[in-house]
Amino acid sequence: MRAPLISVSTFALLAPLPALADVTPEDVWSNLQAAAAALGGEMSADVARDGDVLSVSDMRIVFQLPLGSGSAEIAAGDMTLTDNGDGTVSMGGPAEQEIAMSADITGEGSGTLRMSYVMDGYSNTASGEPGNVSYDYEIGGIVISYDGIELDEALSEEAGTFDMSGTFEIADMVGTYRYIEGDMFRLETNGSFGEGAMDVSYSISGPDDESVTTDMTATYGEMTAEGEIELPSDGVSLLALGDALRAGMLVNFKAEGAGQSSDQTTRVGDEVFMRQVFEIGPLVQDLTLDAAGLRASGTVDSYAISVEQPMMMPFPIAFGMEHVEAEFAMPLLAEDAVQDGVLKMMVDGLEVDPGLWAMLDPQEQLPRDPAALEIDVSAGVKMLVDLVDFAALEAMGPNEMPLELHTADLRQVFLKALGAEVSAQGSFTFDNDDLETFDGMPAPDGSVEVALTGVMALVDKLVEMGLLPEDQAMGFRMMLGGFARSVGEDEFRSEIVVDGETGQVTANGQRLR
Repeated sequence: MRAPLISVSTFALLAPLPALADVTPEDVWSNLQAAAAALGGEMSADVARDGDVLSVSDMRIVFQLPLGSGSAEIAAGDMTLTDNGDGTVSMGGPAEQEIAMSADITGEGSGTLRMSYVMDGYSNTASGEPGNVSYDYEIGGIVISYDGIELDEALSEEAGTFDMSGTFEIADMVGTYRYIEGDMFRLETNGSFGEGAMDVSYSISGPDDESVTTDMTATYGEMTAEGEIELPSDGVSLLALGDALRAGMLVNFKAEGAGQSSDQTTRVGDEVFMRQVFEIGPLVQDLTLDAAGLRASGTVDSYAISVEQPMMMPFPIAFGMEHVEAEFAMPLLAEDAVQDGVLKMMVDGLEVDPGLWAMLDPQEQLPRDPAALEIDVSAGVKMLVDLVDFAALEAMGPNEMPLELHTADLRQVFLKALGAEVSAQGSFTFDNDDLETFDGMPAPDGSVEVALTGVMALVDKLVEMGLLPEDQAMGFRMMLGGFARSVGEDEFRSEIVVDGETGQVTANGQRLR
């Protein structure tokens, strides 16, 4: 008789389930200390267990500043960690707390920034396993108050006095963060934030009692964000960032928001030195830092800024842009191989405030169509030293460079404004073994094509308006005639060729060098 068959799914149901991982309040407290250590700090507190509750009071995080220059400390208040009996831990604490951030600079003195906060609808639950803890949080709203800056007598006599007051508030914070311990400490986070606002004032008074005061108000739209960070578990030193990056240090941050606005006024004494107002619409940003380098990109829809400097300019400067995109990439660490760098920027719908136009061109002689700009450039560079090795950079001589430029690729450089257009495309290689042909510069080899449209009409109009002297306009026309060829009415083209071997430079076949 054959034995009955038991399906895999039936066996799984009958087999004993593995014990679910859980954490205790002590595990959570240890995990928080590990996070502080990875950031280069040491977290301490008075800890006492009473039943299911671990009370953590008088929390402090101390950071040692580089080169023995002093220390910084955050006094973070009190917290409770409650065992829920199901493998999770609830984090809690007073709804109102005071926080102090202080620094003690060797040989200079000390100062403290005092803050307080009020939270509404706070919950935070820790789960997971020891050394790998997730925190799910909700905060209905938080208001942070800046209660002032205190400097000791020694620092005050040297630097003057500082003060700061005001509030920062944000609503509807929901998300998760996760601390994973190991040789590299890892933070993973994602969350959303509601609308926020800031109203802050700070002032600086020098030894002569002349004060500089800045008042700023700002509003912030809803935002979602996610990120990941990996750091050496024993902390990161600013003097050894290169070693940390080679060991796997990583920072990656992405955010998407509804926009923000701010109004900032700076006064010297009672007189307004500068007022700056800006407003941006929906935005997306992405930032990565790792062994491959620094990379950042972002887009903004609708950007407007206005700047007033009554002491320097009799009129404000204001302009707006319909859409902005930017991308940047740069290697940071020394390497034998050539690495890529990138710079891209696209600005569309750039417009100047009508009030400024009225002062510069009251007769409306210049075209006022929105301007546009596009830059798409890449380069091949060989890093000779780490750009994060500040000691090595400081020790370099006046004629030394931290990198070698090997290639440059101008995929697109384009500008449209005032009825004229200019564009350029080209590519070059550079011989870093030949520093003689071009007087100390690595010998370039390659070409660039330049196109210009409407430039002569713009020059004529500027002369007619009295904004450009006739002799300078004549010099420009002669130079353009020597460098470019006419291909139509007010249309010019030029091909600039550089021969790195001979050192010759030609424009449309005509030798310039």
